Amino acid sequence: MKESVLIYTTDVYPEDSVGNQDVFVEAKHVQKGLRELGYSSEDVIQLPFVFDFERYEMSKEHIRKQISEHRSDYVFNLVEALRGKDGNLTDRLWSVSLEVFEEIGIPYTGNSLLAFKKTESKIKAKEIMIVNGIPTPDYMTLQTIRPVKAGERFILKSAYENGSEGLIEEETENGRVIKLFDDEEKIRKVLELNPEYFAERFMGDREFNTSIIGSRGNYSVLPIPEIRFVNWREGVPMGIGSEPKWKDNSWQSNQTVRTFDFADSDKPLLSEIEKITRQCCDVFELDGYSRVDFRVEDGKPYVLEINLNPGISPDAGFVAAVKQAGMTWPQALEKIIESRNRPK
Repeated sequence: MKESVLIYTTDVYPEDSVGNQDVFVEAKHVQKGLRELGYSSEDVIQLPFVFDFERYEMSKEHIRKQISEHRSDYVFNLVEALRGKDGNLTDRLWSVSLEVFEEIGIPYTGNSLLAFKKTESKIKAKEIMIVNGIPTPDYMTLQTIRPVKAGERFILKSAYENGSEGLIEEETENGRVIKLFDDEEKIRKVLELNPEYFAERFMGDREFNTSIIGSRGNYSVLPIPEIRFVNWREGVPMGIGSEPKWKDNSWQSNQTVRTFDFADSDKPLLSEIEKITRQCCDVFELDGYSRVDFRVEDGKPYVLEINLNPGISPDAGFVAAVKQAGMTWPQALEKIIESRNRPK
């Protein structure tokens, strides 16, 4: 007899962003994999994680009752954001789900509360990287802003929101693209208006990401892809903004290509990227499944950020890496389930 699983998703409304809507595609993919593992429709329940953090205890009791009523053995956690006071979804609150699962004592998939506390802000994560000798691009906050050196360019992004949701972009004749800053005063003005943002040096023209699966001390780094910017338009920063990520018909999407094919001369670079990825796994105590994003400049890899909630929809980079490793989706799903967190 299979265990009973409760899939919790972000509480998404029809008017929410395309990025948040993608959780339903992920949930459908998880359900498909579970069926292939032998779970019946009675074994799998899917619900939105509805939670008012200002009424914490009442909301937690509501979640506890749902888990009890469905006799769930564990939670497959696809909660990536919660609603703030303004009613909008924000990534910075998603850890509330982890806190609730820990307090209730229900096992849950994905990264733990411990890993979240080390990465709860991208600035905090960068500070930990620097202390542990993990290479990461130089950055500035409003408190540490300095004159921009000749040749330096910076991107401005949220310390809390994931991916392109928290990246400063601009509308141009080439569509919506990443905005680069090379002036201290302009950076200062943006940071004064957005105190939770920071400036990060825009480095190199090669981008990689690594996917990790498994539990602490028993994880695997999956085959490493490069994101190549093919026939990129002149003057447009080589980086992934909102258009290539969420608009399949945009020129940026069509000309952003994931590849696992490399020349022999890239083997030392790939080996170094894997080495740094393993260091990130140990330092940040990653669990379940994660992704580490890199930029490469002058042959040296730098960690941009650690994603505790990488996409697992069928077309996501994590799933592509799973296939490249020779694993089926159900096999990967089984590994994720086996490495679930078990609160004491």
